[in-house]
Amino acid sequence: MPISMLCRVLGVARSTVYYTPRRRRAPAIDTDLARRIWQVIQENPAYGIRKVWAVLRHVYGLLVNRKKVARIMRLKGWTLRQRRPRMRPRVKVSRSATEVSNTRWATDLTHVYCGRDGWCHVPIVIDCADRELIGWRISRRGNAQTAEAALEDALIRRFGPGAQQRKKLVLRSDNGLVFLARSYRQTVKDYGLSQEFITPYTPEQNGIAERVIRTLKEECVWLQSFTCIEEAELAIGRWVEKYNTFRPHESLGWMTPAERYRQRKEAA
Repeated sequence: MPISMLCRVLGVARSTVYYTPRRRRAPAIDTDLARRIWQVIQENPAYGIRKVWAVLRHVYGLLVNRKKVARIMRLKGWTLRQRRPRMRPRVKVSRSATEVSNTRWATDLTHVYCGRDGWCHVPIVIDCADRELIGWRISRRGNAQTAEAALEDALIRRFGPGAQQRKKLVLRSDNGLVFLARSYRQTVKDYGLSQEFITPYTPEQNGIAERVIRTLKEECVWLQSFTCIEEAELAIGRWVEKYNTFRPHESLGWMTPAERYRQRKEAA
């Protein structure tokens, strides 16, 4: 039977019989542009599609379409993962700021990628009055012992080594498992401090600690690619010293945290 008659009986077009699906080719990638994009990402690991395109266009003067940059970054898997916004209960915000040093401290924990050592953990302790970052540690293990070491560093920095007398000092933190651990709570109790937890899903109540962590990432961590934990520890240590003694703070009248603490200590 001719194909034309067969198609007429079945009610289909003859082109359907001769149709051959085309093999989809892999999209072509501009290798030179991909190399430039990777260079920008290596220098600025926190940059997304728009920021990478802006650097290529306005810093290096490269005439390139933003959609092309986005396509290459998506094909290469270089895009940043965005967290979906979640609904949080509205609660009354309790401010952590105070006007007297050594009366209210805030603590929190963040993570830093250290190359061959993987993700390392950095707990910090900050005075809510003078904004001085008085204690921090970096460790491969994000357990309670690391947070306890950061707290002890802060106590030694402010009150000196040796036996600690009971103080009217409140330590604020979120509800992380590290700060809820039995050993950490016992350490806080042994030093005579009062532990205070924020309302769940309300990080703004611990805003001072959250903000200094953001500043640490923007000015130090996100500007470098650490290869090991020792390199990260050295870089963070230099930044902490600069933050306390050199970097002026707007909320302190453009004074450094160390200057404000020294001023209030002399006034007392």
